Amino acid sequence: MTSSLKQPLAVSVARSNLVVLPGLLPCLLLASGCGPRVPAGFVVVAGTVTYEAAPLTTGTILFSAESGAAASAQIDPYGRFRTTLRPGRVVIAVRAKEGVDRLDEKGNYIAAKSVIPETLGDTKTSGLSIDVAAGMKPVNIVLDQQADPQPVRK
Repeated sequence: MTSSLKQPLAVSVARSNLVVLPGLLPCLLLASGCGPRVPAGFVVVAGTVTYEAAPLTTGTILFSAESGAAASAQIDPYGRFRTTLRPGRVVIAVRAKEGVDRLDEKGNYIAAKSVIPETLGDTKTSGLSIDVAAGMKPVNIVLDQQADPQPVRK
């Protein structure tokens, strides 16, 4: 008898959840908004990073404003990134490594191999910059094998 009582109870609970969930869904959507909010005074900056005409599938983009403010964004496996920045001129550096930095058996530091020229990983030598403004279109950062790009002039 006990087992026959458990089964109808479980079905009853499942049915009541199905009725309540559709009623709560609109409330949850209204309370949460339509996505992450952008802080006042900031702009969403999103786009792609390519290297040798293919999406860069790993790495980090560093953004440095003339004011000294800094931000970063991870590059996803499709070469896409997204962050929020304040409007203005921003210098960019891109870092992408194969593997991770590590210590060998003697405790010596071994840096992971960069998959792009290392000069691109420093805002002083990357030669990359953008002007951030409200309503801007997606940013396409195209990297090439230029070993020694010219620094951005201020």
